[in-house]
Amino acid sequence: MYYLIYGLLYLISLLPAFVLYGLSNVAAFALHKIFKYRKAAIEESLMYALPEKSEIERQEIRRQFYRNFTGSFVETIKLLSMTKASFLKRNIINIEPIQESLSENKRLVILASHLFGWEYGNIIVSYKVPVKVASVYMTVQNAAFEKLMLKIRMKFGATLVSAYNFPKLVQALDEEKAAYGLMADQRPPTVAAAYWLNFFGRPAPFTAAPEKIAQRLDADVFFIKPMRIKRGYYQYECIKVCEQSASLPNGEMTRRYRNILEEVIREQPANYLWSHKRWKRSFEKQFARKWIDDVAAPKID
Repeated sequence: MYYLIYGLLYLISLLPAFVLYGLSNVAAFALHKIFKYRKAAIEESLMYALPEKSEIERQEIRRQFYRNFTGSFVETIKLLSMTKASFLKRNIINIEPIQESLSENKRLVILASHLFGWEYGNIIVSYKVPVKVASVYMTVQNAAFEKLMLKIRMKFGATLVSAYNFPKLVQALDEEKAAYGLMADQRPPTVAAAYWLNFFGRPAPFTAAPEKIAQRLDADVFFIKPMRIKRGYYQYECIKVCEQSASLPNGEMTRRYRNILEEVIREQPANYLWSHKRWKRSFEKQFARKWIDDVAAPKID
């Protein structure tokens, strides 16, 4: 099954970009207007996050979101046949801030989020940063699809580590002085163990793993900010979240990450994965001890 899917998608990836994006536009229209894919969830998320926008503005963000959503699949498929020269032409990153930390022999934790361009971002960071970047990913149940995504995501030598195998590999990775790449806005599998804080003014759980890892390593932490230049072309900025993580109080790194992420989303709101259902789980009294925001937790009757 894997070879059948791979062969078919590889042939599709050979099509010119304008053809692929034309197909993605048709798919975007179908998802938006016909199938109404997660439309209610997207509308609700935009209302929570961007209440200052007019209804017309939110409708336009939603329309662009569907185009970016289907376009991201095209960009991922295109990786199957994309040459290194073509990839580097489409993706630009300045890693000077990271190099400064490395020159001081600092350990690194590199954070990303579900902003479109994250697949390219993982690869360009792994390619450009002069130490191994072990990017942690969540496995999927379908074996053929899992193998395909690993092949795509490990393009040009990127290193991926399953979240399930990660704890077993920590010591070996530490000995290699690897940097850790994590999707820090991933919905945590266990909300009781998550950090809770406001995200666009509404309580949401954030996985505590990035901060715990950063504190254990006393790492400098960076956020990779993708900015869409045009379809298939991205410019990435390395934003320092904090340094010497072990010296920070619990929750501080996650709060800083939250602040940066909100600011980036406001710059290009259609570039965030609004269908991700970040507010799927409501805040409950039992989570109060995990509240880390610098404002009071909401009152629960």
